[in-house]
Amino acid sequence: MAQTGLATVYLAGIGGVTRDDAQAAEWTRKAADGDSPAQYDLALLYFTGRGVPQNDTESARWLQKAADNGVVPAQNNLALLYAMGRGVPQDFTKAASLFRKAADQGFAEAQNNLGVLYAKGEGVKKSTTEAKKWFEKAAAQGYPSAQRNLERLQQEQQPAPKK
Repeated sequence: MAQTGLATVYLAGIGGVTRDDAQAAEWTRKAADGDSPAQYDLALLYFTGRGVPQNDTESARWLQKAADNGVVPAQNNLALLYAMGRGVPQDFTKAASLFRKAADQGFAEAQNNLGVLYAKGEGVKKSTTEAKKWFEKAAAQGYPSAQRNLERLQQEQQPAPKK
């Protein structure tokens, strides 16, 4: 879409155009009516307050639209908002469901985040086996946090040294 292209030009200040976050947000808003990636971009603008007033509720609203339209990073980020209770009521069960949706599509960050929920037993039944499975999937993609979480989990499972 041309509107998305204009938003990118203003957001990055490319092609001799001066960076203008407010113009970028306006063009992103226009594109978001029918463009799922633009819905995700607009959610990020509201989350960061770039070109628009920072607003977690609006960010969650646009993330929901993008997530419903299959934008995988939006599913992960909306899950993060549910886990934190930012812009939506805190709901670990919803967070787990959204993380799983993105994780099942191979999104490493969501795989790691789902592993964290299993490790803590938040929104899902606590399961070291499930946590390890999801950390391994994300770590196999080179996701650094998952690699650290997997190491930590393995250390916790080591028997204590005998004295």
